[in-house]
Amino acid sequence: MMDIKQKIDKVQAVLNGGGNVIKTRDDRELILVDKDRRVQNTDSCGWMPENEEINKSVFRTRIEPWLTSLFQSEHLSLLCGSGITNAVSFLAGAIGSTTMGTTTFSQIQG
Repeated sequence: MMDIKQKIDKVQAVLNGGGNVIKTRDDRELILVDKDRRVQNTDSCGWMPENEEINKSVFRTRIEPWLTSLFQSEHLSLLCGSGITNAVSFLAGAIGSTTMGTTTFSQIQG
């Protein structure tokens, strides 16, 4: 059995080589797809026939139902919605937005 370091190295090699990594629904392991769209660890990928290319429609059929079910949970939708908004704002260069972090309130005198 491969140790954690070897698994990480293998994933990094696929990503550095222009490949992709996918793990959805019933996948027990990360599915490694090289830049030529071939699954590298077919033994862990029961949904893809051996020696076939993965294309956008295959990715879509795996990711879309998983993403849909993920966002059906109201609480998770709220957290992800806030997190995605904050991440996009941060990447766009905006400074500080409302978060779920602690805050200090002051009393207004008057």
